[in-house]
Amino acid sequence: YAFPSGHTQTFSTVLYGLAYYIRKRFLTIIVLILTILMAISRVYLGVHYIEDVLVSLLLGFLMSYGMYRFYKKYGDNFRAVFILYASVLLVFLMAIIFIQTKTFITTAGMFTGFVVAMYIEKTYVNFTNDVPLKARVIRVVIGLITMLGIQSGLKEIFLLFTSGQEILFFDFIRYFTLVFVGLGLLPMLFKKINI
Repeated sequence: YAFPSGHTQTFSTVLYGLAYYIRKRFLTIIVLILTILMAISRVYLGVHYIEDVLVSLLLGFLMSYGMYRFYKKYGDNFRAVFILYASVLLVFLMAIIFIQTKTFITTAGMFTGFVVAMYIEKTYVNFTNDVPLKARVIRVVIGLITMLGIQSGLKEIFLLFTSGQEILFFDFIRYFTLVFVGLGLLPMLFKKINI
């Protein structure tokens, strides 16, 4: 259950991606130090073995590098990006049959919401941030209230109707809804009401 370290892999993937994107030597050194410290902390806490974190560091590096290269070549091609995301989503959804942990199910729900929202946003909305500061602040406040309401509200509602294993299905729905609304429906609403 500890292989690979999800914390180390996620942390290193995000930071390596940032380092690839910004391309500053100083930042790269900081990223390397932080990712190594994260890996050491997971072993020190006794939640992972050294091979768990080493593989996670390698996976984080490879995923970041691969995505950096992909976006450098195809970043402006929505069709290519969408095909990649839809392919990864298909793998996620097939893997749910075998991996039924809370973390995997919620991640699959979020990623499903992201892919559906991305398609709707790029196809129908074309959201921009070219609005005055006041409108951006209003967007953030509405977005935070909505996201907190969905996160905690749906959890409480679903807990009334579930017990045991089916909670994973409702976790998938809750996290799908959270991301879909945040990245798909709210931008559509903001554009429609012109804020």
